[in-house]
Parts: sequence; structure tokens; C-alpha cells
Amino acid sequence: MIRLVINEQFCKGCKLCVSVCRQGALYMRDDLNPLGFNPVAWDEKIPCKACLRCTDICPDAVIEIFED
Repeated sequence: MIRLVINEQFCKGCKLCVSVCRQGALYMRDDLNPLGFNPVAWDEKIPCKACLRCTDICPDAVIEIFED
């Protein structure tokens, strides 16, 4: 089972990860994080394929992928 962990408090809302997610599993939340940005979130109903595209493109390394 693949698990995505997003450190939303440090996300700067650049949307790069959303643009590269082939599954369409990532989206921008409407609320603001402590930095004042809309953070990315994972729609857990859409399975992550662990392609690592989102982790590679994130400039702030806020996304981690684990296999349980």
C-alpha cells in the first residue's frame, strides 16, 4: 500500500506537483497554511502509483512517499 505524506505547513502552493501527477490525485486546498499559501493535498480516493514525479519536482521537499 502506498502512502503519501505532505508537510502542508511548509508548502508554498507552487502547484508543480499537481501539474505532474498523472493520476490527478493531488489538488490545492482552499484554506491557508501558516505561511499564507494554499497547500497541496492528496485525494486518497485516487491511488498513488509512487512514480515519484511529485517528490522530484517539489522545490521544498514537502512530499514523501512510503510503501507500507
